[in-house]
Amino acid sequence: MCPSNLPVITGNRCTQCGANRIFDQLSGQCQACPAQTPLYVNGSCRACATGTFFSTVHGNCVKCPGNLILDNTKGQCTCPSGLPHYNGTDCLACDQGTFWSYDRKSCVRCPSNSVYNETNQKCACPVSAPPRTTKTELVFHVVIHKSSTM
Repeated sequence: MCPSNLPVITGNRCTQCGANRIFDQLSGQCQACPAQTPLYVNGSCRACATGTFFSTVHGNCVKCPGNLILDNTKGQCTCPSGLPHYNGTDCLACDQGTFWSYDRKSCVRCPSNSVYNETNQKCACPVSAPPRTTKTELVFHVVIHKSSTM
């Protein structure tokens, strides 16, 4: 029989369960710590400290990076209210007259004489302004009136 700190028999040796795993007396097997207490410390599974979450990548509890906050209901880091965009480092809001570019991961200003259209998510001429055209886009309509003589 193995001592409680080395509960698993592997071959002829008593060993510990792997990282963040605990020995289940009923099944006689090592199991992952439960989601609500994912961190194995000194013989028992424990919850992460307030403001941290268990990272399966790191195998321990970590803080959210930058100005992200922990959403306990989702168990993940999210941007705080009023700062909806994440650029890979911090959450931010775009200033008036700019829009969020997912490609650039930054706020971008529309070219002069255009505004950001929330509906189609593109820069466009303001509703009150005529559309901008280039020489190749100009189309002329010629109407010929034919007089008829009978």
